[in-house]
Amino acid sequence: MTSQHGINVRLARIIGAGGPSLVAALDDGYFSGPTGRLKNPTAYVAELMHLGIDRFLGFSGFIERYVPSTANVVRIVNATVAGVTCEAGLRLPGTPLREISAMGADGVLVHVSLCVPEEMSTLATLAEITSQAHELGLPVIAAMYDRSTPTRADIRQKHLVQGARIAVELGADSIKLSYTTDSDGFGELVESASPVPVFVAGGALVSDDHTLSIAAGAAKAGAAGYFLGRSLSGAENLPELIERLKDHK
Repeated sequence: MTSQHGINVRLARIIGAGGPSLVAALDDGYFSGPTGRLKNPTAYVAELMHLGIDRFLGFSGFIERYVPSTANVVRIVNATVAGVTCEAGLRLPGTPLREISAMGADGVLVHVSLCVPEEMSTLATLAEITSQAHELGLPVIAAMYDRSTPTRADIRQKHLVQGARIAVELGADSIKLSYTTDSDGFGELVESASPVPVFVAGGALVSDDHTLSIAAGAAKAGAAGYFLGRSLSGAENLPELIERLKDHK
């Protein structure tokens, strides 16, 4: 049995079958403090599971405390950490990978900050964590974010196209990217990462209708799924939103 076999098995669980998968990102409380439904994590996770959500992203402590150990769900753990007052783009290795593996995780997520002074440091961290995770049979999802000051949409698109390709060439098993201009624009990102599957990042809190518009565009572009955080925890009508997201499968 090789570590690549383990990577393939776990990645298949993350992606699933039958269309884009929905991952509930539960890490926004770490980055900006608990808001919305994240103020009561136990009740929120229970509500999500009741509504059929079976894939979760979070930091190790959150996953261990609030996602029931007996639940047959996918667990993706953040492998990099950030501080409250340090450089906005700085990301460093967090919970040791052997501990993440031991807690039954299906994969790890690594944040990379593009187009800021911390870029090279976070890319080196991605390469290091990917190598270590693969030894343990854990797939790596690279979250490639353009953290430069707002620029023209075409420039940001170019940054993300290259960022996606960098993630592929550093060995990432999947990539998480912000939705750009439209379905065609996101399709270019999917193509640049081929054959590595691409997930769309949820981003800032927007209306339920806007979330559905992004999901539809990403699905049309060939996205493997969606990571939704604030769009779920702050949803206007969570049951209806999740039910309508399933229509894009």
